[in-house]
Amino acid sequence: ASVGDAPEALPRRPTGTFPFDDASRQALATIKHSDKNVDGEVFFAELFSNASNATQKCLVPYATGVFKDAPNIALHTDPDANTLVLEDAGCGMSYEGMASSLGTVP
Repeated sequence: ASVGDAPEALPRRPTGTFPFDDASRQALATIKHSDKNVDGEVFFAELFSNASNATQKCLVPYATGVFKDAPNIALHTDPDANTLVLEDAGCGMSYEGMASSLGTVP
């Protein structure tokens, strides 16, 4: 991981609206009306775990020359905007994969 300036804007990707399925809607309602807040450290750990999984998926393609750039995870802070950005250069999901998975509970 590296710490540096805020990243430049990412290229525009296709966009769309994806409704939540019934199980996701119920889970979100339960969390929203819970007396407990989601722990920020747990939330960040989950984001980092997802970034780590995405970079792990790229190790073989990188080692065999399919990808030129090494998979990495970067952490950027902007104290003025009070933001923390976790960014990975890994093998994530395709647009189609995201469209079919967003709003669902596995």
